[in-house]
Amino acid sequence: MPAASPHQNGVSPVYRQERRKDHRQQVQEEALARTCQLGAASPLLIYALTRICYVGYIKRMESVFEIIAEPNRRAILSLLVSSQQSVGEIERQLSMTQPTVSKHLRVLREAGFVESTVDAQRRLYRLRPEPFQEVDAWLAQFRRFCPLTWMPSNATSIV
Repeated sequence: MPAASPHQNGVSPVYRQERRKDHRQQVQEEALARTCQLGAASPLLIYALTRICYVGYIKRMESVFEIIAEPNRRAILSLLVSSQQSVGEIERQLSMTQPTVSKHLRVLREAGFVESTVDAQRRLYRLRPEPFQEVDAWLAQFRRFCPLTWMPSNATSIV
């Protein structure tokens, strides 16, 4: 009786694993391409822009507005305005799971919105001002359309 070969049908397990990984990546890329072709009115596209997405998709994002459009990321940014926070503190204050907080922080860190420092056993996150300064500079051109002294025409002033 011949000895059992570790290779099924003459194909090594490592090669099979790599083929499965390549196939999974191809399926994910095709799904993303289909989602993007559906247009802005599609619930799938809205889902893709408001949820945790694959790293490849995140790297292709061209706009800071796409990153801060996600409500959980905006909530994290709002928390970090007052002080630096650990993942655990953010998790407790926003009632989110640790993996969700970590994934959103990774997206924000890769986009340059936050930076982290290690403090003993925990990692503290804080805002970086540069991306917000870029957004502010871009918005400056539109400020003439919404002056701070604007009041609705039917409002009465208190004298």
